[in-house]
Amino acid sequence: MHRNGTLACRSQALPRLGETKQIAATTERVSRKRKEQKEREAFLAGWTAFLDQYGGLLVANGQLDSRAGFEEAWEKFREAKAKAKAPVSEEFQAACFLWQMEFAFHTFQAVRSGIEHFFERKLHSQEPEYYPMTVGLICLYARPFTNNRPVGPLSEDIVPKEHLEFHQEIIKIRHQLFAPW
Repeated sequence: MHRNGTLACRSQALPRLGETKQIAATTERVSRKRKEQKEREAFLAGWTAFLDQYGGLLVANGQLDSRAGFEEAWEKFREAKAKAKAPVSEEFQAACFLWQMEFAFHTFQAVRSGIEHFFERKLHSQEPEYYPMTVGLICLYARPFTNNRPVGPLSEDIVPKEHLEFHQEIIKIRHQLFAPW
């Protein structure tokens, strides 16, 4: 009897799983529609402010119906937004990677030169150049690993495992002390 009861419970739960998926899909559609509606309202507010300020420009350019102008602008905005979210081509990804590596190479050369200069001058913490040079070297080293729009940050995968902990400490110092934004 227990098995039959368990089977009956399971067989009743299966349709509920399907209903749950339908509810989730419906919730997602409603959420997307609400988001689009809010976006449209914000765009309309900006459009209205534009008309208040520059309405004469539309009339001067033969656009008598401001609502038609809004719809056209709204569609252009949506098209531009869709393009911006379009998948990135392999060629662009390769170019981004090449740029990241080239940028990192030159940055690390500058850091190496800075460290050599630091040691040649035998700087001590009491000297006026010590702090700005230290901050500069830390920030310069960390730069390739930060968000470099539009190519993005260099992956930590290039850091040798024996130096990874030290690398992460430098990045942490940069983010927390010198450039928290």
